Amino acid sequence: MSEWKPIDTAPKDGSHMLLYRPESQFVGYYGGANSGWRIDAPGLPAMFPLPTHWMPLQDLPITIQENCCDG
Repeated sequence: MSEWKPIDTAPKDGSHMLLYRPESQFVGYYGGANSGWRIDAPGLPAMFPLPTHWMPLQDLPITIQENCCDG
């Protein structure tokens, strides 16, 4: 598994990643200079206070990938 990395090394291209602050962690992405860090969590505010670290998401298990998007 990947190690946590400082937030200043995170990609800012809209790709999703695991974001961490001492009080919480969420899957999210950088939404741009006007939006900042955003989270994908229903029922929670979309804006995420400045995270301190990030980690890439792991690949899905092969069985989920095969059934995910066959249309």
